[in-house]
Amino acid sequence: MPMSIFRKCCWATSSIFIVMTFGCGGSNTSSTGISNPAIDSVTVVCNPSGILVTQSSQCSAILTGTGAYSIAVTWSATGGTISTSGAFIGSATGNATVTATSTEDVSKTGSANIAVTPTGVSNFTPSSLPKWRTALSKVLSGQRRAKIACIGDSATVGIGSYPIGFNNIKVNAWPSQLASQLASSGIPADSASFFADSGVGSYVSMQTADPRITLSSDWGVNSSYVTIGGIMLANITSTSPLTFNPGITIDSADIYDYAPSSQNTWSAGFDGSYSTNPITALAVRKTTITTSNGMHTVYLQPSGTGVFLIGIDAYNSTQKDIAVWNMGYADSTTGDWAGNSNPYDPMSMLAFLSPDLTIIDLGIIDMGQGVSVDTFTKNMQTIITTALQSGDVIIVVPAQVDPVYISADTQSAFRSALYSLASQYNVPVFDITQVFGDFATANSNGLMFNESHPDQLGYAQIAAGLAWPVSYTPH
Repeated sequence: MPMSIFRKCCWATSSIFIVMTFGCGGSNTSSTGISNPAIDSVTVVCNPSGILVTQSSQCSAILTGTGAYSIAVTWSATGGTISTSGAFIGSATGNATVTATSTEDVSKTGSANIAVTPTGVSNFTPSSLPKWRTALSKVLSGQRRAKIACIGDSATVGIGSYPIGFNNIKVNAWPSQLASQLASSGIPADSASFFADSGVGSYVSMQTADPRITLSSDWGVNSSYVTIGGIMLANITSTSPLTFNPGITIDSADIYDYAPSSQNTWSAGFDGSYSTNPITALAVRKTTITTSNGMHTVYLQPSGTGVFLIGIDAYNSTQKDIAVWNMGYADSTTGDWAGNSNPYDPMSMLAFLSPDLTIIDLGIIDMGQGVSVDTFTKNMQTIITTALQSGDVIIVVPAQVDPVYISADTQSAFRSALYSLASQYNVPVFDITQVFGDFATANSNGLMFNESHPDQLGYAQIAAGLAWPVSYTPH
């Protein structure tokens, strides 16, 4: 019987202790009965697994095998440099791969991924956003659409993205720019949708903010019906249709509305041709209309008064892409968002729409209105847990507001609360202040429109920062 050997070796790198146990079997023995050295596997562990560029991660190799094998390895890496002791330093944002190769048997290797994140992104590792990664992979393989819900206040709506009033603010807001940046990088995405009034308050302001929408004084808002993205649109008369020209090639549109009674009916179609909507009372309704593929305008014609429109999402069903929904609601607090008593309330609608990823950009209005940190945290917990039912979450930490309007101490307390929430739910953070700097720096660098809203350039930087975790794919 061959002599049995059992050895336990400890190897330490930068206060990380790796314990390796190995022995010999009877199938790989020398003439003396002692096992020849053989490597079975190499496993690499890097801590932390998410770092900023120029930060470091300590990597260690765990080897298993038989016989008196060597535990020595050689290190190699992509996306950065690595020392002989396994210290990795990122050199470029993206997915880095660290590989350890056994010197005993160079055919045996192990590797680990490290997410090298840009400034502003934290609490992010290669395993972050698992539901979103699945949805993104299905988009890229042409299996289905994916949905990103962007919820927030006026900084999500896009106020400040145009130097005069509300002009084109939805078109230049960070959700729209996020869709454009994803598309430019080869990931199909669009923002061919709108939800409620965005909090801008009138049919005139709605058309100014989003010129893709056309409606007349026959339409207004009903403050009794707050939903995702603001206040529902309500027709005052049945004279004029509402139209939406998404500006892309489409063959389908989903129309979301609320029917308080069976009298709330309308017809919808494309380019002035209509079909009748089925009647379902006392419910949120999703109605899909279709046409041939092409450039089309969606028409919605009420039949009588009392139609309450939540939103329209237009798309090309043959092109599986990412729908980036701007659901910003100007001047909204987390309390405005946390409601779920009615089927049309924001959280009820978020659950109904089931996005694959929800990006939450809230806090400035809470701070400005004196909402306590505890109340803010509880409301955010409601929003986050609702969003996590269907997908993943990214928390946005707002740009610093001019301390003349909201004290630095108050802003610091809310920032800490957002980071605590990210840690509690293990979701990524995108911190705009880390990208912009403080208000004085951001303002001097031309990134701010006023004391609390970025300008178009600022929104472009926000979109770029968010595009990174949204598009990240570990190898």
